[in-house]
Amino acid sequence: MRTHGAAALFWTLSCLAGCEHGDTSVPALTPASGTTPMAERAAENVTKARCDRAERCGEVGQDAQFTSREHCLNVLWKESVEQLTSCRTGVDQGAIKACLNEINQHGCDDAMGGFQQYLACKVEDLCI
Repeated sequence: MRTHGAAALFWTLSCLAGCEHGDTSVPALTPASGTTPMAERAAENVTKARCDRAERCGEVGQDAQFTSREHCLNVLWKESVEQLTSCRTGVDQGAIKACLNEINQHGCDDAMGGFQQYLACKVEDLCI
């Protein structure tokens, strides 16, 4: 009996020690279809710039295209991420800066379409 109790205690302690160290030694899995952190940051920056423009141009509000800034961010985030998922090896930072600059300078005369409407924001130019 004593041997069984000692074996159970040893097994429990071994499991706890193994579990404690196991979390840090195994890297998290990243799905192949996911975006890179760089592409996600780019999508976030493009989304914010486009929502800033939408607010500046009166496209956010009760009777506007977007009911609130949060609504704008949610809708445009989905579009930005969908566009930038093709950037599997990253995003060209200079190209993103040019894209953001064009969005910020874009006037209110044109209706807001997808971020692909901006010449500097073509996905094929943004991806590395």
